Amino acid sequence: MDADSIVGIAINGIPLAALMSEELERELIIYRPSQERHGKGGAFSSNYASPQGKKVLIVDDVVSTGDTIKATISDVHDAGGTVVLAVVLVNKTAQDEIAGVPLRALIRARSI
Repeated sequence: MDADSIVGIAINGIPLAALMSEELERELIIYRPSQERHGKGGAFSSNYASPQGKKVLIVDDVVSTGDTIKATISDVHDAGGTVVLAVVLVNKTAQDEIAGVPLRALIRARSI
């Protein structure tokens, strides 16, 4: 894998990201999205690794609109990191990429 670190999106992406970082022997980065998406970014927990200068894999539980992952990608870039892949358990969209980053899911659930 071509990632230095695993970014877990709070709250539900963190347990999966922690498991993946342990299994893949990569640093864990915790990201807390902003509750207000009006020009304010989220925050990276200072108790864990920083994305600065690293290639990262983003992990979350579900993609519904893609807004949370888009914000995470933007904030990783603003912090000096590069996102190489986003992984979720369930993708509820038809998207295979978000903001130019490949998106992979265990399950794709779409209404017919």
